[in-house]
Amino acid sequence: MDAITPTIDTRYLNEPGAFEKYIPMDEWKLSDNPFVFKVAAKINAGARFHDLTLHSFVSLFGTAAALGTGLTFELDIHFTSINNKGAKKLDVNVAFVGERAIPWGADDAGFLMYALEWFARRQTFMRLSMTDGGLFWIYQRDSINSSIYCNTI
Repeated sequence: MDAITPTIDTRYLNEPGAFEKYIPMDEWKLSDNPFVFKVAAKINAGARFHDLTLHSFVSLFGTAAALGTGLTFELDIHFTSINNKGAKKLDVNVAFVGERAIPWGADDAGFLMYALEWFARRQTFMRLSMTDGGLFWIYQRDSINSSIYCNTI
């Protein structure tokens, strides 16, 4: 990122009932699927994934974050469509993989699915970082370079 530290977006926590959706997790759950596990172990900056469901996204990148000890995966997400069962789909561009300081305001894995669902109903793009220890954070749109943000998918 630039020298300016982006602001973390935790608006999803202000929703009534948000904490009732919390699922306690100390670390990201590793996928049981050997294919997902292999792909997750090889994710690098510049990788792109298309038409993932929210559950597939959490499985793939949760596994990558858990395996990538000390690494942060910074992801540009574009919410694309809703399938015939009402599930939101998304495209992902891996913008950065490397060491990053964990910001104040980072949340734990137990809130990620709820946060994704919340943002998918409100906007089409978001930038999200995930790291080991079951931590993630979402950047406020106005705190990052919007030309990078919108042109990476």
